[in-house]
Amino acid sequence: MKNFLLPLLSLALVAGCHSRFKRVAPTVGVVRVEANTLGGPDVDLGRAYVSGGGGLGDVLSSAYNITQMVREGNIAAHIAEKVRPDQVNAAFVHGFRESLGDGPPFGSTTEPGALLEFQLVDWGMELYGWGRPGVYNYEVVVRGYDANGKKMYRTSYQCYTDAGTTGWIEKSPFAGSSSPDSIKNIPAEQIQAIFDATAYDCGRQFVSILRKHAG
Repeated sequence: MKNFLLPLLSLALVAGCHSRFKRVAPTVGVVRVEANTLGGPDVDLGRAYVSGGGGLGDVLSSAYNITQMVREGNIAAHIAEKVRPDQVNAAFVHGFRESLGDGPPFGSTTEPGALLEFQLVDWGMELYGWGRPGVYNYEVVVRGYDANGKKMYRTSYQCYTDAGTTGWIEKSPFAGSSSPDSIKNIPAEQIQAIFDATAYDCGRQFVSILRKHAG
């Protein structure tokens, strides 16, 4: 019974938070926007199916999956070495502020006052199939505070940017290659440009969510 009630309680809390935000949003005027990175990068190259039967197929699949895990760790470490999170955060904020404009539900400012805070709790890239350009993903927690520091908003969301459909396929480590390891041959500034561009897109994506929650 408790397991059944927990999801309902979570939904009720979220609904209540958004209801408060709908009441407060029209009075905010402008918010200062900040973004910071808490985790990542994370790389997902996919896994082979393991049936659990213990046959040769499972042995080969398990060996392949171990290799994938090692490759994921190596690629993630390479990205972490080449990408500056502060630039990713700035690109995210720029995309959000540019798309938000003067509102609704409010505009943005660099002055102290109400605050909208984005926390990028995880970010990275996923490969859904060989020869495809890859997908860049961001998991974000958002909190809003009024000018007095009282929380007025909280939500979380995931955004995905497909390099093949957004004009950045030429920057993708998967483009024209069957191996994502090719990212190691891309100059550091171009790797940075990949994640700056996709973070910018992610910031823009959130504006429609914010407006929906503001009513």
